Amino acid sequence: MAESSLFTATVRKLERFYGRPKLPTITDPLELILLENVAYLADDEKRGAAFAALKKKIGTRPEQILKASQKQLEEITRLG
Repeated sequence: MAESSLFTATVRKLERFYGRPKLPTITDPLELILLENVAYLADDEKRGAAFAALKKKIGTRPEQILKASQKQLEEITRLG
């Protein structure tokens, strides 16, 4: 079996067992990095809450993060 056929067969087996994966809600590369790092080693729920707070209170663009105070950033990261 060719590599691509083996890959396709494996993906189909995984889809049958687990179902089709949900599309990601975040697709921006910087936001993905921020999501992973805003609450390092936290569970998905805490990480999501911290990211939502970051996005709402400060923003996720570099210039918005640079304008934020150390205190604001610490308050958000404590959520995770």
